[in-house]
Amino acid sequence: MPVTPKFIQTAVTDARLLAYRDAVASLYLNGRVILTAYRRISGPAARFGLHNPASAAPALFAFFAAAPDIPPLEPPGQPAYCLLGPYELEGALAEILLEGGAYRRFEDAPAARQLAIAAVDALAGLDRMALRAYFSRAAWSGWFMVGPWDRTVISVDPAADVWTLFCATDTDWPAGGRISRKCQHNSYTFLTNT
Repeated sequence: MPVTPKFIQTAVTDARLLAYRDAVASLYLNGRVILTAYRRISGPAARFGLHNPASAAPALFAFFAAAPDIPPLEPPGQPAYCLLGPYELEGALAEILLEGGAYRRFEDAPAARQLAIAAVDALAGLDRMALRAYFSRAAWSGWFMVGPWDRTVISVDPAADVWTLFCATDTDWPAGGRISRKCQHNSYTFLTNT
C-alpha cells in the first residue's frame, strides 16, 4: 500500500513574498489574495513528476482545493494552466502587478519587475533553476470572483519540498455582490449577499 505524503502549513514570513502579496492586494480593491505554503514532513517525495505537467498540475490544484488550513476552495475544475520556469515566473508576476485589478494597476514597470524578481528569489531558495510554477487565469474554484482578474500561481521548490500557493481575484461589481457561476444565454446573474 503506497504511503501518502504528509504536509504541514508553513508560515510565509519572507519579506519579499509579503511585499509582493501586499502590492497585489493594494490593487485588488474589491477582491482578495491568498499566499500560503506547505512543506512535506513525511512520506515519499512530493514532486508529482514536475517534468510531466499533465499529471502534476491536477494533483497540485486538487491538493490546494482540499487543504484544511486555507480559505475554503471548492473542488477544482480543470483549469487551463501553463508550466513556467523561474525567469518566466518573474515575467508573470510582474504582469499581474502591471495589469492590476478592476480599478487600479501598478504604474511603475521597473519597480514591478523588481518586486517580481525578489519574490521569485524568495520562492527559489538555493536552486533557482529547479523552481517550477503553474500559472492560471482560470476561476478554478468557487473562491474566485469569476472575472478577468483571477490569477493563480502554484510554485514548487523540489529541493525544499515546499509548495506555495498565490491566488488573487477581483471584481468590478459593487461591494457585496458577485457573479453567479450559472450563465444562461451568455448573460450573468447579479447576486447580492442580502
